[in-house]
Amino acid sequence: VTRTDPEQGTVLTLGQTVYLWISSGPDIETAKMPNVLGHDVEMAITLLKAAGFTDISTEEVESDKAKGVVVSQSEEKNTVDVTSTIYLEYSAGKKVATVAMPSVMGQNLSTAIGVLKANGFTNIKYEAVESNEAKDSVVKQSVPEGFVIEVTAEITLEYSKGPKETTAPTT
Repeated sequence: VTRTDPEQGTVLTLGQTVYLWISSGPDIETAKMPNVLGHDVEMAITLLKAAGFTDISTEEVESDKAKGVVVSQSEEKNTVDVTSTIYLEYSAGKKVATVAMPSVMGQNLSTAIGVLKANGFTNIKYEAVESNEAKDSVVKQSVPEGFVIEVTAEITLEYSKGPKETTAPTT
């Protein structure tokens, strides 16, 4: 109650009307809430501050989105009290599977590639080299057997062009 009529301290008669003025509360400053989903977290904070928000809380979460991308925001309403806490969750980055590298030494190149693909590897390169080993057999792998690596890591296989053919000298 901010005011009365009659004023406080006035003696009233039974049945006399009293008027009360009631406050609607403090003036609340509001701002249009920007949609920051999909933005880099630093850019999202900049956009929120530019809109007038000052209480911004962030948390890194697991997500299949790229590292630092905002994946959720607590307020999505059109207009929000600028003193509200705005909670943002942003991606810790995609989790890439890791696998122990198998040995493909001595295997035919196409078999070796099949083995690597079956283990989830996706970045397989290969190069023909001079060797006395059978044609198309793997003579070197860039990642040693047993090493645990991401399935997107580059693996290079060197395979034999085959033994050099020699001709017998003619007499």
